Amino acid sequence: MTGGLRRRWASKPLNTFTEAIDAFRTAMSYRFFEWLTE
Repeated sequence: MTGGLRRRWASKPLNTFTEAIDAFRTAMSYRFFEWLTE
């Protein structure tokens, strides 16, 4: 899952504030979910 997200982000540069925030929120959500299920 993580690898797929990284590839998608790598192919689409985060050149706008909205994109950066969206990527950050997605990463935080994934880390939080991973922590809960650990």
